[in-house]
Amino acid sequence: AAILSNNSVSGDGLRYVGWGLTKLFTSLGSIAESIYNKTFGMIDITRYPAIEALIKRFYPVLVALMVLCIIGLGISYIVLQERKPLVRNILLVGLTLSSSVYMFTTANSLINGFKSAVLDDRGNSSVYEIVNNNMIDLVGVDRAGNISALDYSSGRGIIHNSGIKDKNTMNSIDITEVINYSDKKAGQDLYKWSDTFNEYMKWRAVNINGKFVPNEIYDGVLTTTIGNEFYYRYSFDFWTAFLELATIILLYFAMAYKNVRIAYELIVSRFMAFFYAADISSGERLKQILYFIRDTYIALCISIMSIKIFLIMTEAMPSLGITGLTKGIVSLFIAFVVIDGPNLSERLLGIDAGLSSSFARTMAIFGMARTAANVGKSGVKGAYNTGMAAKT
Repeated sequence: AAILSNNSVSGDGLRYVGWGLTKLFTSLGSIAESIYNKTFGMIDITRYPAIEALIKRFYPVLVALMVLCIIGLGISYIVLQERKPLVRNILLVGLTLSSSVYMFTTANSLINGFKSAVLDDRGNSSVYEIVNNNMIDLVGVDRAGNISALDYSSGRGIIHNSGIKDKNTMNSIDITEVINYSDKKAGQDLYKWSDTFNEYMKWRAVNINGKFVPNEIYDGVLTTTIGNEFYYRYSFDFWTAFLELATIILLYFAMAYKNVRIAYELIVSRFMAFFYAADISSGERLKQILYFIRDTYIALCISIMSIKIFLIMTEAMPSLGITGLTKGIVSLFIAFVVIDGPNLSERLLGIDAGLSSSFARTMAIFGMARTAANVGKSGVKGAYNTGMAAKT
């Protein structure tokens, strides 16, 4: 009873409007996901030919810096009589100079493979996966198993198998489709539903003096199905889907900004590693740079996992008995947790692996865009008033 609703004119209208808004949100989500995927590819810019050519131009500077560092090392040996782990530093410098291209190429290919394995494991768009996770197809539940086991309120027997994977499969869903129990043969031939399912779809519970009694569902005027009260085939949690789609859109925009930021940090760290490779007297700063590069890639992996964890937790809520408005509120809590990021990673890496800073900057960018639009609107209005004054 928690997911069943009877056909009506007002119900059809609300479903049409709600489904249209859902399609709008999914279109925006697909755009945000596309931007995220494209910005994720920017990490390959670390081995872009222009970057390689720019590094080669700094070879004379590297030689000059290395000469100065050797002179400084000699002075420290003679004057200060200070011992340095020279062999270790030379090996570290040689490793950095000889394998920097291989190191970044390998790391980039590994991180791309990690993203494909985590976010694209089933080949589905995460935006459409959210829509699928908020829809229950009664016919699909019956075909997948025992329809009698479905108890949405307690989280039992819930199956999200409406088959929404992309825009085409979503457009194939008729959100106002009803289950015509009176045409049993056609239903069983087309949908292969069970006799038990057909019997369930025939009745509704009516409260009479505090007691529920079964009452046959109205099948229309003179069995023409005109004005029928059949059950809708699909149960869709519109409000929760709206909240989750809005959240995933903001998360993707924030992660797109973070990808650009990480690509920039990796380019700078590669140049910094190149410059500090000249300092053979002390390899501490070079080690710090290499550790920073490692931790940056780890932070990128954690941000990928954050999106996947958001999808898993929101999908699992009905099975845990979290339904209705509570599901939407808990979805917001999960979104805030993902945005804030895991405290342990920030403590270990020293890098904000969450999306809080990226989220704030994304909101700031949206605010700047809105301000610019308002300024442009004011400018147009001012120009119009000036023109009218000149004309007068």
